[in-house]
Amino acid sequence: MPGGTSLHLEAILSKVRREIGVLFRNPDDQLFNPTVYDEIAYSLRTLGVVEEKVKNKVREVAEKLGISHLLSRSPFRLSVGEKKKVALASVLAYEPNILFLDEPTSNLSSVDVEVVSKIIWETREEGKTVIIASHDLEFILQNSDYVYIMNNGQIKLKCKSEDLVKENIVENAGLKKPLLFKVIKELNIDYGKVLDILRKLRKKSR
Repeated sequence: MPGGTSLHLEAILSKVRREIGVLFRNPDDQLFNPTVYDEIAYSLRTLGVVEEKVKNKVREVAEKLGISHLLSRSPFRLSVGEKKKVALASVLAYEPNILFLDEPTSNLSSVDVEVVSKIIWETREEGKTVIIASHDLEFILQNSDYVYIMNNGQIKLKCKSEDLVKENIVENAGLKKPLLFKVIKELNIDYGKVLDILRKLRKKSR
């Protein structure tokens, strides 16, 4: 029956939406509530979470992203960086198993970039999947296990993140090598070991 098929498809889509959290490149494309609090609470309320638990979760993710002081503000009157953090908080609130982050570091300060890095590592340590689309190769190097470099819709390179620092691998994919990559090469650093150290330090900081 067409009606039954439609209901079945909607149930599947609902489950998919619950499992996947997406941070858009432009936060204005996903912010629509009157206050930051309501923005973060929206997905939880949609899922039928009781208001007391909604309140606790909103406060938790707001504190994690350093936006507790913005909860009563309109998301439309914030800076681009603040909007980005609000949008990320709204996704983290319902704890999806897969996070897709589109240019998560754009318009963020170095301090906020570190906050996002910490959230990514915590999410991964919970056994969840994080997919990052970014032009920030240094950020990718520090926060991913595997890298796919695309150009004009085609995959030009697939490798482990630590392999990015190898001789000419980035340039051969048509990209400019970041300064960090050059430093690692000049100092002959084993970046695989550096990543292990970073993981241990992040665990201790939790």
